Amino acid sequence: MHAYTVLGAVELSNGAKLIKMRNPWGHELDPYDGGYSGAWNDNYEGWTSELRTEAGATEENDGTFFMDYEDYHYAMSETWIAPSTLNWK
Repeated sequence: MHAYTVLGAVELSNGAKLIKMRNPWGHELDPYDGGYSGAWNDNYEGWTSELRTEAGATEENDGTFFMDYEDYHYAMSETWIAPSTLNWK
């Protein structure tokens, strides 16, 4: 069990629907399970420079990674949405 932050979603020009995620530990690879190694991870062979630019993806091990929409629904047991509290008084 581990929590990830969903940063957004993007549909690429090739039709891929991706969820942009971040490991709050600050690196993509979770030391307990080896990290996400499915399609659209940082090292995925399907990335082109154009698709990386479209998605806003980098090759840095900064905790941010992309996951296919279908894989997200298969792998994640729950999704919680927290409202922004920036303007609360």
